[in-house]
Amino acid sequence: VTERGFVFSPDNSQPTLSSAYAVAAGSGGGDFSATLTDLKPNTTYWVRAYATDSDATRYGKVIQFKTAVSGAGDDDFTEDDYEWE
Repeated sequence: VTERGFVFSPDNSQPTLSSAYAVAAGSGGGDFSATLTDLKPNTTYWVRAYATDSDATRYGKVIQFKTAVSGAGDDDFTEDDYEWE
């Protein structure tokens, strides 16, 4: 695996590297994680993992979540702020 990470989008329920925001999480095998930043409050997002090797880019299962409503303009969210579906 030459690159891996996550793609996410508020507009596309099947996000890909060419149609969504991406956050890289290194290369190689094993578990990985990344932080999604600049998320908007009260917004539904779709996210999935991706991994690229010399042959192709492959994607994981899509997960949908909605960010919390923020009354104070706070864009810093924690896992407790999301509604996972």
